[in-house]
Amino acid sequence: MYAQSPEALYAEKELLVLLKQDKAKACALLYNKYKPRLASNLMALLKSDQLVKEVLEQFFFGIWDNRKHIDPEKSFRMYLSVVSRNLIQDYYGKAVADEQFKAQLIRAGLEKYNRIEERAFLKTRSQNLYPELVSAPVMGVLVNSMLKGL
Repeated sequence: MYAQSPEALYAEKELLVLLKQDKAKACALLYNKYKPRLASNLMALLKSDQLVKEVLEQFFFGIWDNRKHIDPEKSFRMYLSVVSRNLIQDYYGKAVADEQFKAQLIRAGLEKYNRIEERAFLKTRSQNLYPELVSAPVMGVLVNSMLKGL
């Protein structure tokens, strides 16, 4: 990262003080200042315009929500770096969890499908075997008596 001029640093500190005072304009100015660089870095990691927009929105909503905890005397760039890293880790963590959930649903669906297929197969097999069993002289009597008992 490059060193900031004292004027730029002062302006940033002023913006952070205004941000802590609930001035939305300060948040908008910080957004305009850091959005291009953040968007570029996010694009390199996420490879999707839509995802970059979503993460940037979350990012700056998070800045606004946590504005009272931002220390104007500390490096805002470092804060941005930590927050953006955490957002990306959250994104990838959720993506992994979503994939695991999908795989679990697919497994459950396949198990249910296999049970349904097995029942259908057994029913078809018993329907196909029934005429043969009934037509056999001794077995026919046994099968009929067993089925009547059910």
